[in-house]
Amino acid sequence: MRQVLLRTMLMLILPMLVVTGCGIPEDEAVRPIDNEALPEGLRPFETVPATTEPPNPGFPVSIYFFREDEDGGDPELVARTRLVPQPSVETALQTLLAADPTEEEEALGLRSFFGSALPEDDQITLVSATTNRDLVRIDLSRVPAIEGAVSPVPWAQLVFTATQQFREGVGFTRVRFVSQNEAVPVQIQASESQAGRPVFRADYSRYDPDTATGDS
Repeated sequence: MRQVLLRTMLMLILPMLVVTGCGIPEDEAVRPIDNEALPEGLRPFETVPATTEPPNPGFPVSIYFFREDEDGGDPELVARTRLVPQPSVETALQTLLAADPTEEEEALGLRSFFGSALPEDDQITLVSATTNRDLVRIDLSRVPAIEGAVSPVPWAQLVFTATQQFREGVGFTRVRFVSQNEAVPVQIQASESQAGRPVFRADYSRYDPDTATGDS
């Protein structure tokens, strides 16, 4: 019995002596451990780069340029899209008065009465564009340059640009022009309208390729 007990004690003590004699190797250098080698619960949080939405390039509005007829007929109005910070009749008109056709648009024969086509001293700016139900009241900084035009096309560009918002669901159909709060006559076809009288898109239908029927 005593021999059995002694043998059992030796079996328990010997492994401890071996471990103590060999010792645990020491490593004073700091060694990085690959995250993949760590248990999932011990892995550090990964930093995910923040994602931001690309800036909004703007909202589309339609402005109208014109293209001369090669056979000498009436010019036709052509809608082109521009991006603006906030879509409205006012921003559409401001864009029309300042914009020039791009090189690609010029290659298509598009022109504008406004923008760089006017001398610097005759540049026209929008004072205001106010709305009342279906009416747009356009106050321009000056109109002599438009009054001297040989055709109503400049007025048509303005009227179509303003009333295009109606086709996009806003609901504007009539346009009244003033300059410095004074009513001005507007050229329609070969004559002038009565100063202060609203004009309609239909007054310039001869320049609309969707409705034009030729010279009248």
